[in-house]
Amino acid sequence: MNIFSYISLTAFFVCFFLGNFIYHKNPKSQLNIMIAVLSIMVGFLAFAEFQYRQTSDFQTAYLWLKISGLWPIVPAILLHISLIFTGKTNLLKNKLTYILIYAPALIIAILAVDTNWLLEGIVKEYWGWTYLYPKTSLLFYMMSFWTVLCAFLAGGICFWYYLKSKDIKRLQTKYLIAGLYLPLLISMFSDVMLPNMSIRMPETTMM
Repeated sequence: MNIFSYISLTAFFVCFFLGNFIYHKNPKSQLNIMIAVLSIMVGFLAFAEFQYRQTSDFQTAYLWLKISGLWPIVPAILLHISLIFTGKTNLLKNKLTYILIYAPALIIAILAVDTNWLLEGIVKEYWGWTYLYPKTSLLFYMMSFWTVLCAFLAGGICFWYYLKSKDIKRLQTKYLIAGLYLPLLISMFSDVMLPNMSIRMPETTMM
């Protein structure tokens, strides 16, 4: 097993521990519940990454890479969390809000798992198996647009809240904004921009 597999496995354990810890701190809090869901989802994706990085079998790697196509749900959860954190719970009383947040994510994720529109093939690198994005894929552009849209909406909501907040809430909002944008910028660079320039490096999103 290579060191990159261990990194993914460590991320899996850390995420599940954090999700469980945060949930049990206040099981009745909607914010705690959603952050726990986020942690468990990211932990599951880190486990999928661990599985396809450490296997020597093509079919097993392909299966786990397809399962990792569920990740467009993560930006939707982040947007949901931003609405709860900033007190916009009145929007969450409307079922249409949930449809707008989660329906595109689920459609993209289902297509990513069930079709080859987002996975042209897989290749084995020194850090393990990884994916090949199609050069021209409508689903790839939809996924990228969806990720950026959720991140900017969530970030904009949090930034507006930051400008109006004081003391501990202001500090918490600053951390939340950093938590929204730092993983996005790193993942867009390592997982999207570099592969499109035919430069490959280990994916860093889950880490």
